Amino acid sequence: MQPNGQEKTKKATQTDDTLSRLASIGQIAAGIAHEVRNPLTAVKGFLQLLQREVSHSYLDFACSELEQAISTLHDLLQVSKPDLEDESCIAINLCSELESLLYLFQDQIYRVQIAKKFRNSDEIIYGKRNQLKKAFFNLLKNAFEAIPNEGTITIEHYRAGDFIYVIISDTGVGVPKEKLQLFKEYFLLNQDRFNELFTSETRDTIQLVKNSMYKINVHEIFEKMAKLLVEDRQHELTMLAKELGKNGAQNDFPLVLKLELLQAFRKLYWNFLHNYHKHVELDMEGVFQLGIKTNFMLDHYIFHYFSSYIEYKDELLRSHRETIDELSVPIIPLSSSMAVLPIVGTLDTYRAKRVQERTLNQIATLKIQKIIIDLSGVAFMDTAVVGHLFRIVEGIGLLGCKAIITGIRPEIANTMIELGIPFTEKVDTKASLQQALEEYQ
Repeated sequence: MQPNGQEKTKKATQTDDTLSRLASIGQIAAGIAHEVRNPLTAVKGFLQLLQREVSHSYLDFACSELEQAISTLHDLLQVSKPDLEDESCIAINLCSELESLLYLFQDQIYRVQIAKKFRNSDEIIYGKRNQLKKAFFNLLKNAFEAIPNEGTITIEHYRAGDFIYVIISDTGVGVPKEKLQLFKEYFLLNQDRFNELFTSETRDTIQLVKNSMYKINVHEIFEKMAKLLVEDRQHELTMLAKELGKNGAQNDFPLVLKLELLQAFRKLYWNFLHNYHKHVELDMEGVFQLGIKTNFMLDHYIFHYFSSYIEYKDELLRSHRETIDELSVPIIPLSSSMAVLPIVGTLDTYRAKRVQERTLNQIATLKIQKIIIDLSGVAFMDTAVVGHLFRIVEGIGLLGCKAIITGIRPEIANTMIELGIPFTEKVDTKASLQQALEEYQ
C-alpha cells in the first residue's frame, strides 16, 4: 500500500527537521573544535620556543601529543563542514586520510580492535577530499556503532587494475536476519515490477543486443543476478560472473554494453532498497548495512566478470599467435637430410626469436644436415634483426648443419657491411633459391 499525501508530507517534514538538527549540531561541533584548536596552537608555539632554550624529552612528548590533538580537531572540522558544490578535485592518499579519521575514534579503541590491511599505500587518487572524508567517517561511525561490546573493524586498501578498493568490515551485529528476510520477501513480491522497470530503463541497449549477433538473454541473466543478490548467495554470484565473462568474450559482447546494463541494474536495485526503507521503516544502520553488502557483492561480480572476460581474450590471443608463429616458420623438408625455410613478410625481433627456436628444434629433431634460408620474400628487416639472424646461422652450425642463405637484398647486404658481420665457413650464400636447389640437390 502506498502512503497517502499527508503521510508523505509528515515524513518529509520529519526528515527536514532531523537534517536541520544535524546541521546545527555540526555547526556547534565545528565552532567548539575551532575554539579549542586556537589555544592549543598557541600552547604548541610556546612549547616550541621553550625547546630552543631547554632540551627535555617531556617537551618533545608534549609537542607530539599537541600535534596529534590539533590534527584530530582539524579532521573534525573537515567532516563537520557542509558539502561544497564547487570543491575542487585534488590529489588524495586514501591511506593517510583513513589513518587521520581513525584518530577521531580514539575513545573506542579500548574495546574495538582495528585491523589495517593497507596494500599499495602510496597510490594517489583525485577527488573531493572533504566529501570523501565525510563518506568514510560515516562508514567508520556505523562500523563502531554496530559493535555493542568488543569486536574488530577491518580496513582494507588495495589496487586492482585501474581501481582503488577500500573495504570496511566489522564483526558487529549487522542487519537482523528477520529484516533481511523481509527485504527478500518484499523484492520477490515486486520482482515483476523490477523486471518491467529494468526493461524500460535499458530498452535501447536490449534492442541493440537483440538486433546483433550476440547470443545473450539479457532478461534471464539479470533476473538470475537479482535472485542471487537478494538471497545473499555470493559464491554463486561470483561463479555466474566468471561464466558470463567467458561467454561474453566468446561472443565478442562489448564491455561498454555490459557496463550500461550493470549501471541500470544497480540504480534500480538501490531504488528498491529505498522504497523498502520507506515502507518497513528500517533504521539508518540497517540501510547502511544493506547498502554496503549490495555494493560489495555487485563490485565483486563486476571484478570477476571482467577478469574472466579478459583472461579468455588473452588466452585466445595467445592461441592465435602460437598458430601464426607455427605458420610463419614453415620448414619444408626436401629430403631426409635437407630442408628449406622460406621467410616471407616482415621479420621483427619477436619473429626472429621464434625462427631461432623452431629452426634449431627442427634441425635437431629431423637431423637435417643442410638448410636453405630464403630471404627473398622478406619485406623489411631492421638492423637488430640482421645481426640476430646471422647469430642463428652460427647456432645452426653448432648443431652440425650447413646453412645456405639465398635472396639477400642489397639493403640487407649494406646493413651487414655497416655492422661488420663476417662470413664463416658455416654459411654459404646464393643469389636465389633456385640456384641453391640446383647446386645442392
